[in-house]
Amino acid sequence: MRGDPGWLLTGARLALRMAATCYGIGVRLRNRRYDRSPAAIELPVPVISVGNITAGGTGKTPLVIALTRRLIERGRRVGVVSRGYGAKRGATSDEMMLTSRAVPGAVCVADPDRVAAARRAIDTAGVDCVVADDAFQHRRLARDLDIVVIDATRPFGFGHLLPRGLLREPLSGLARADVIVISRTNLVDPAALALIDEQLDRWAPNRPRLRSCHAPRGFFRLDGSPADIDPGRVRRAFVTAAIGNPDSFARTLDGLGVSISATHWWPDHHVYGAPDVQFLADQCRSHSADCLLVTEKDAVKLAPLVAGQLPCPIYALHVEIDFVGDDGRMLWDRIDDLLRGADSQCP
Repeated sequence: MRGDPGWLLTGARLALRMAATCYGIGVRLRNRRYDRSPAAIELPVPVISVGNITAGGTGKTPLVIALTRRLIERGRRVGVVSRGYGAKRGATSDEMMLTSRAVPGAVCVADPDRVAAARRAIDTAGVDCVVADDAFQHRRLARDLDIVVIDATRPFGFGHLLPRGLLREPLSGLARADVIVISRTNLVDPAALALIDEQLDRWAPNRPRLRSCHAPRGFFRLDGSPADIDPGRVRRAFVTAAIGNPDSFARTLDGLGVSISATHWWPDHHVYGAPDVQFLADQCRSHSADCLLVTEKDAVKLAPLVAGQLPCPIYALHVEIDFVGDDGRMLWDRIDDLLRGADSQCP
């Protein structure tokens, strides 16, 4: 995907490019259908979509949690709907588990049909505002505000559509966004941010761009209780994650002063089982790890499995989204205006 040299890679990229061409034709035809004859289904409550234009982790979940909390503070009964990617049949996804744990007052519903999920939340739980997680491409659901998150460390999916790159749709789709949030800006230099701005000037001119970072808020045990540990005193951490951009997790830990002895990255949304826990235990022993560090998404999945199975403590890094300067206020003001407009239309 990065374009590294090598004749074997060149052949593989050619095959993937052909597949991406077919994928792109399908995406463009689908978008054209919605652009020419809108068929989106309107709901009787405000809908705020938080999505991205690339596959893999862009840091949406901390924003979804912050947004949901903000809406609840405004007196809203909030429903968070998601496709539930990676979950076993009849179970929920890691994002939904994390959101439910972080915001107990939210009504979380996972269903590939986001319209059905939202209607269920409205009809059965009295939801009066919907946050649609990972719904930028789910155009069947009409939304009142489209927020797109772009990861500053990997902003445009290596410039190619799936499966050649990580783009879910052409960059021209960014023109549909109402607000663009650039995440993890603290992990790149000003030159990289300038290049992102150049692309956004081309594909999403005049759209508000808000800069943010994922701010560490300490470590927690799997039961959710705070862990009073000094990152600078962690000398041999074994680090694992099943997220879309695990390198950003490692860089965050490094920035805290954690000394990492080894890492193991699982596929995004990996469903852990007993063999995986045994593997982690063996790795911790072989690397003489003084602790196992995971993301919050991994923690909610590992919690039922690891009791007494590991030779060292396991901690999850808690992060929250922090906006740069007044960018957060700009987003909250936009949302407050949306809610006031919706309330004024109620009979």
